Parts: sequence; structure tokens; C-alpha cells
Amino acid sequence: MKIQGIYLIIDPTLTNNRSIFDIASWALSGGVSVIQYRDKISDRSEFLENSFQLKEICDSAEIPFIVNDAVDVALLTNSYGVHLGQSDLPIDYARQILSSDQIVGLSNDGMEQAKESEHKGSDYVAVGAVFPTRSLGKSSRIPVGLKKLEQIVNRMLIPVVAIGGISEDNLYDVRKTGVASACIVSDITLSESPENKVKNLRKIWFDY
Repeated sequence: MKIQGIYLIIDPTLTNNRSIFDIASWALSGGVSVIQYRDKISDRSEFLENSFQLKEICDSAEIPFIVNDAVDVALLTNSYGVHLGQSDLPIDYARQILSSDQIVGLSNDGMEQAKESEHKGSDYVAVGAVFPTRSLGKSSRIPVGLKKLEQIVNRMLIPVVAIGGISEDNLYDVRKTGVASACIVSDITLSESPENKVKNLRKIWFDY
């Protein structure tokens, strides 16, 4: 397993009142490549229990399951890895907690942060927001844009995941930058059929 293709973040505030487990199952049926669980509203026990269930769903499809922020939950669930923000636990401390085979990804808003994350030992970097977006607290960020994204990809020695405002309408242009993966949230989780949406996104991605 590795970070590639269509990368989905599941957040309980972006499901159209549907179960996060249903969203995960539908997305996996459509062929999503990675699932990350991000949850800023549930208490710790619920977050942990949900993570165990999502990990089981992802394992059944042999797809990587990533935990957002919570290094302890990533360890307890034996997730594929953890995704951290710039203000979260430093990567060297995270690695002291995680098992040796778990990966760490870091969020970045541009070239400088991405190169620093690579230097710190991140296994992959998420760069964005690529386009304007209201999802996941990124509305205040100045969009990176496709040109800068491609420049970052060309400078990095580790996989780059594009994130922020990515949808079926612009995925082809994102794919052309050479990113390893495109992280998509609301275009999948708020769609009428997450399964069909992922199928459409996969077709764009793999037909490139």
C-alpha cells in the first residue's frame, strides 16, 4: 500500500447527515485509494472507536487508513499512519510514539514548508489549498495554484498530495502537475452518490 490516486478525508461535519462508515464504504466501492479520518467534534473515546471501525473497513479493501492529528489513536488502531498539521506534535516526537512501519504526513502551504517537512523526515507532504475552499479550515489560505504546485512537485523527493478545492471539474489539471495523489473532501462526501463520484474521479485520474 502507498499514498497515490484519490485520497479521501472523511469528516463528520461534511457528510450530508450520513454515517461516516457509509461514506467510507461507498467511497471504497468506488475505488478510493486512501482514507483519512478527521474529527474535531467527537470526544476522544468516540474518536477512537470510530477509528477502529474505519480501520476495519479500510483493511477489508486493503486500502491505507490514516488518522488525522491523533498520534496515540494511530498507534492504538495500528493505522497505516498519521497526518499532522504544522502546529501539531512535531514529527520526531510522533515517530517515538508510532511503530516503525507507520508513516507520517504533514500539511504545508507552500514550497518553504514542504521542503522543511521533507527535511524533518515526513513520508509525504500535503500541499494546499490549491484552489479556494471552505472545507477543513482552509478558507483563509491564499490558494497555492497549479503553477506553484507543479514547482513544488518538481523540487520534492517524497510524494506530494494536492489538497484544497479539488473536484471533478479541476482534477485533470491537478493531475498534470505530477502530484502522487489528490485529496478530495466535499466533492465526494457531499455528493448524492459518493461511490459514483469516486468512479468518475478515478477515470479522470487514471485516463491521464
